[in-house]
Amino acid sequence: MEDHLVAILVPIIFFLVIGAILISYFYFRSREKQIMLNKGFNSDQIVEIYKSRKNSIVWMKIGIVAFFLAFGLALGALVGSSMNLDTDDLLDHTWTSIFVLSFTGIGFIVSYFVAKKIDPNDNGSVKK
Repeated sequence: MEDHLVAILVPIIFFLVIGAILISYFYFRSREKQIMLNKGFNSDQIVEIYKSRKNSIVWMKIGIVAFFLAFGLALGALVGSSMNLDTDDLLDHTWTSIFVLSFTGIGFIVSYFVAKKIDPNDNGSVKK
């Protein structure tokens, strides 16, 4: 494919995908509320259900894991490039992959223990 065609198609596809995601989110949320109303829930019960689903600790967990993922990516790229291996470029990517996977795992473990310390009743799952 030619470069100028790709330069035109990428933003168009990006906005189409974002639009499809937003439309489907609002459609399915509306459909969910409609099903709840058909089953006999009133508006106060629906609001209470949505309030009970919120879990602010999830965002903290995502932030911790994202930080460790980025740290592993940076450290892996740094170690891979500092080895100055002229023979094979695959080793650079191997170090990066090792550090990304290792630090992402460490991030999940750290986020689990931090969440346990903040909310001892949290068993690691999303509350329903």
